Amino acid sequence: MKVVVDKQLAGWKGIRDVELSKRFDEVQRVGLHQDLPQRMSDEALGSYCKRNDCALITSDSKAYTHFFEHGTETIQIKKYGHNVEADQPVYIITLTD
Repeated sequence: MKVVVDKQLAGWKGIRDVELSKRFDEVQRVGLHQDLPQRMSDEALGSYCKRNDCALITSDSKAYTHFFEHGTETIQIKKYGHNVEADQPVYIITLTD
């Protein structure tokens, strides 16, 4: 499975680099991947994940709404971890249809 790590988790992702690399086939980061510019809107990110069959790791608890706007009818949201630096839960959002 491919995964996209949202921009606000840049520091968290660096700490978890080895873990993410072991768990996922490909790890892409918003702001560091050519198709994922730093100021990418949530709508565009949802569309990208749908087109490229990617899960999204984010601390934005409402990011999933943009997956629905781009044709996905069913998603799965799970708590993936905790961003200690920002004191926020981290979620993984996957498309199930």
